[in-house]
This record gives sequence, C-alpha cells and structure tokens, in this order.
Amino acid sequence: MVARRRNGTLHTHFKSAFLCLSDKPVGDANGDITAMDEMYELTVQVLQKMQEDSEAVPVPFLFDQDGAESEYIGPWSADADWGWRTEFELTGGACENADCCD
Repeated sequence: MVARRRNGTLHTHFKSAFLCLSDKPVGDANGDITAMDEMYELTVQVLQKMQEDSEAVPVPFLFDQDGAESEYIGPWSADADWGWRTEFELTGGACENADCCD
C-alpha cells in the first residue's frame, strides 16, 4: 500500500513486506531448523540496516524497527523453503513535481 500524506510537506507512506527464505531438502529436519535460524538472522540484519539508513543524514525515510512484525514461514511451496515474512511501514519524502529530485 502506498499513500500520500501532507503534514507541512508531502510524504509518501509505504506498507510492505519482505521474505527471507532458504531452500532445504524435503524431510531434512536439521536443515529446516538451520534454515529458520539463518533466515531469522538475515531478517534481523535487514531490519537493522533499514533502521540505520533511516537515521542517516539527510534522512531518506522514517522507519521504526520496533513496528515491524515477522512471522515464521515454512515450508513455503513444494520446494520446502523455510524462513520469515516481515511486514513493515516507512515514510519518505515525496516530490510534488518531476524536477524536485534533480
């Protein structure tokens, strides 16, 4: 979902999600656990990077890592993909005309 909001300046508010998945052989219980752990760590790294980038100067977007929600996914499809789906929101500046970002 993308919405435009005006609070002094025009902002674009995004609601989105990402997946971190790992493919393991069907029936590999140890592989499944390893995949879940690895993909959890990757999910945390992505969220931390988004948080770091939101705190950079100049601020490209507003993001609060604590507002993100992750849920376990497994197995995803017949491929036995395991991992995490994370929903998040961020707000960024919006150009009011095509030349504003030059």
